[in-house]
Amino acid sequence: MNVFIGPRPVATPFGTIPIRSCLVRTCLLLGDTHAVGWFEQAKEAEEFRDWDTAIALVSAHAECYSANFYAHDHHLWHMDLLARAQRIEELTDLARVDVHARRRLNRLLREASVKDGRGEGTAAG
Repeated sequence: MNVFIGPRPVATPFGTIPIRSCLVRTCLLLGDTHAVGWFEQAKEAEEFRDWDTAIALVSAHAECYSANFYAHDHHLWHMDLLARAQRIEELTDLARVDVHARRRLNRLLREASVKDGRGEGTAAG
């Protein structure tokens, strides 16, 4: 059972609001998506590294180059979640037509090469 850990501020498109993390977890466990908004659920899933849930929630509200800047921001968040989940194949598929996916994939691969010691400025061969 979840124990109440008190409110903590969470940034939303509408400002910073306090949420009770146990409420979000309880709603997720019970499958109640109406008690807590999708944004809070996605943030909570991201915090617990539940990439499948976070990606599913965010991608439903994401739109590349949308006139709605929230939808565009959610698209960038979606690309970041895919990279953090190491979904290179999905990013590669999207990168063929989506500049944001391409940039995020390039950054992910660059960070991996630096981590492996094959970073920029090293001699190849």
